[in-house]
Amino acid sequence: MPNNTNCLEHMKMRKLTTFFTALAVTLASSMALTSCGEDEDSPSYRRKQVDPAKVFTAGLPKGFDEWVIEYDTSGRVIRFDTKDKQNFDNTLTVEYPMEGKNGGYDVIITDPVNWTFYITLGENGFVDYCKQVYKDSLGDTGEGYDEWWFRYNSDGQMCWMKRTEGGNEVTDITYKDGDIIKVVQTSGDGIEDFTETINYGDNPIPNKCGAMFFDSCFSIDLDEMDVAYWAGLLGKATKHLPINEYHTWIFDDNGYAIAIGCSFNNYDHTMMW
Repeated sequence: MPNNTNCLEHMKMRKLTTFFTALAVTLASSMALTSCGEDEDSPSYRRKQVDPAKVFTAGLPKGFDEWVIEYDTSGRVIRFDTKDKQNFDNTLTVEYPMEGKNGGYDVIITDPVNWTFYITLGENGFVDYCKQVYKDSLGDTGEGYDEWWFRYNSDGQMCWMKRTEGGNEVTDITYKDGDIIKVVQTSGDGIEDFTETINYGDNPIPNKCGAMFFDSCFSIDLDEMDVAYWAGLLGKATKHLPINEYHTWIFDDNGYAIAIGCSFNNYDHTMMW
């Protein structure tokens, strides 16, 4: 004859087991939904947050050369617009897709006429990798794109760059006390190899505003990627401004660089603060 007490105990155990199993399933579902519902306020997104203010500590630039810079409410660059629409009408847009969503990129910069930059950021918020897709390409293969890779020193300054153009061209940048003192470029074909020494004079001029023209001042072959610096994406500037017989700096009353003339290529740069 069955023991009623044992039967009751067995039924209680089965009910408890069913309850905890259901609870576990509910919690697991909740956690999965939380993970899939990650948004811009989540810690994993914030760790790569773009912040131009950490590059331009004295104030965000209003523009440089032919470009006027527009920011969103959080201080991120969203647009580069040409100053003189009659002579040069173009607008570069800067987008910040969700990090990690469907293998997406952190930043996308688009020149509607020429190219699009698809950018991933490192933990420091600066460009780690960029794929430059040209507008005249037939797709994402063949000669339709170039790639870029970047590294930074402990002060957040770019110290190494590689690009597929120029036969996998590599640029090594040496710093001393926060200033670039040597640039070495090597390429697969050996045609564009050189070493450049950078000088700052006997009385170095403080770089108060974060002015940085990689090509003209340091022979760092950035081409169109220079706009990424002015979006706060390519690391921090040198502590001082380079000086040589080719460069003439002009300053405002605050000591901010507002123009530089480069006599060796007859090219002038301007900045607005």
